[in-house]
Amino acid sequence: YAAVAALFLLILPYFLLAANSPLLQAWFARARPGENPYQLFAVSNLGSLVALLGYPFLVEPNLGGAGQVTLWSWLFAAFAVLCIAVTWRTPPKQAAEDARSALAPLAAGDIVLWLTLSATGSVLLLAVTNHLTQNVASVPLLWLAPLTLYLASFILTFDGKGWYRPEWLWPVLLVWIAAMGWLIVDDDFQFDLPVHLGIFLPGLFLGCLFCHGELYRLRPPPARLTAFYLIVAGGGALGGVLVAVVAPVVFTGYYELGIGLVVLVALASACFGRLGAVPRYASLAVLLGIAASAGYDGMRYHRDVRVASRSFYGVLRVKEYGVEGEESHLRRLVHEFAKLLHGADD
Repeated sequence: YAAVAALFLLILPYFLLAANSPLLQAWFARARPGENPYQLFAVSNLGSLVALLGYPFLVEPNLGGAGQVTLWSWLFAAFAVLCIAVTWRTPPKQAAEDARSALAPLAAGDIVLWLTLSATGSVLLLAVTNHLTQNVASVPLLWLAPLTLYLASFILTFDGKGWYRPEWLWPVLLVWIAAMGWLIVDDDFQFDLPVHLGIFLPGLFLGCLFCHGELYRLRPPPARLTAFYLIVAGGGALGGVLVAVVAPVVFTGYYELGIGLVVLVALASACFGRLGAVPRYASLAVLLGIAASAGYDGMRYHRDVRVASRSFYGVLRVKEYGVEGEESHLRRLVHEFAKLLHGADD
């Protein structure tokens, strides 16, 4: 019980802060009904990006643990005071309730699409991060790059200034997805970090730009803003659970990247179909190619494998070559980190 209570006390400030983003946007929509409250979500993610980059390079090197706690406490107190001031200036909620009651209920199709788009972006973030840091190269702070691009895609799409243009994005996105599918199955560049960074990082950004741009395009009226963000947050959490919890239990290899790319192209083919026949058929062609690449990678991964086990620390496989009893017969224990260091199965 003490451990559960301590965990609750640790995560409570996070939930208090995270819940205030949609709350403040709802208050903004009530106070200024003619303006776009979704732009505040871009500002929120910009603040997250500044904190993400500032902590390892500015805060941690210059402040000890006690100093960080003191600074955070004062900032949290200032945040609470500002929230009280905003609450005092926010009009009564009666007008917002009248506007909400005049709206039709949320369609089940919209809810499923919001959930799927947000979950796909989360899966891409974690799967690409795992691929680069565990299968390609172990580089300190490399995980910062995918997370930075993930937050940047939210900032650009929810800024509301038209950065997301599907009629321009679709050919670039499809080409980059095809390149990522090619790298999944190509052995020549398996441990070439510059090539993988040059393909997977822009590919992650373009994929998240699509997912989050479609979320912004499909956003509901401001009166349904809190329900929208609840579903988007649920999708992000679902994607994280699928990659971090479900995949290590269900899979004996890193298959979530290929599956995530297949889902991404399926969503792209559904959304880009409205742009015309060429984007529709091009998306379907890339979908077939990515599905074939993911399937081939899964079959190749288990070639000559007798036993495979996956945990938080990676994948262990026992590979057997030749016929038992002959001189060429060989059993070999393969760990992904060893392959990462030596570039071979040794």
